[in-house]
Amino acid sequence: MADHSLALHRAAADRGVAPRHVAPWLAAAFAAERERWPLWLPAAGGCGILLYFALPAEPVSWAAAIAIGIAGPALLVFRRHLLLPLVLAPVLAAAIGFAAAQWQTGRMAAPMLAAPLGPTWVEGRVVSLSRLPEGVRVVLAEPVVRGLDPAETPRRVR
Repeated sequence: MADHSLALHRAAADRGVAPRHVAPWLAAAFAAERERWPLWLPAAGGCGILLYFALPAEPVSWAAAIAIGIAGPALLVFRRHLLLPLVLAPVLAAAIGFAAAQWQTGRMAAPMLAAPLGPTWVEGRVVSLSRLPEGVRVVLAEPVVRGLDPAETPRRVR
């Protein structure tokens, strides 16, 4: 981080621009775009989704709820503050994106077989047949697999 900052300072100095002159210009440009700030909220939500899928393991279910529970009321309380809403609104959007990704993942979760079962009887409703060069692929919904607990049975098998 310090190397990057130093490189920016050197680049500005090479062009005859002192960093102290860049900061006010950057602040003015940022303020001029005030009407467009809300357009960055979906990007912040996307960052929350990205963060969820970048985690190496499933996070606790209440993590996003706590972030939303803190950032949401804080945004309401400090809405008239000059800088805090600029930080809290993207944090809230990221937490909502994180929660949406976690909720959808939990909603779509289905049991998966941990190991091959070998030859066994399978019954179910045929939902698709596909002809392949190697044969036919049959997809069954609501399967009943002999020797497998219904709670461990996937929703569909092929």
